[in-house]
Amino acid sequence: MLTPSGKQHGQGGVASQTASRLSFKKKACRIIDSHAYCFQPIDRPAGHASGEAHLKWVQAAHASHHQPAWRLRDRAPSSSQVIAPSYFQDLTQLPDVNFRVDRQRGRVVWTIK
Repeated sequence: MLTPSGKQHGQGGVASQTASRLSFKKKACRIIDSHAYCFQPIDRPAGHASGEAHLKWVQAAHASHHQPAWRLRDRAPSSSQVIAPSYFQDLTQLPDVNFRVDRQRGRVVWTIK
């Protein structure tokens, strides 16, 4: 995390960290928290036409995410590009992979046959 001075958070000792925290209070800034608990569930509309439409958007976004997918049966890393192939032009062209939320484990899952 960069401080307002441009240094990495944690550099410069306690005094500079305290000064950096205080300077945040003086400036108008916005903190973006991307933790899932901050947002409505992704299988609910949340501004989209329907929960299904929202899931399609998340499916496409997940396919190009930098973190790999993991196969459940053996925890082997795998590509998630199969859920949104490079040829798709809009969300209606996404493959049907039963993309869904696993609420018990706090993750999204899909089925490839």
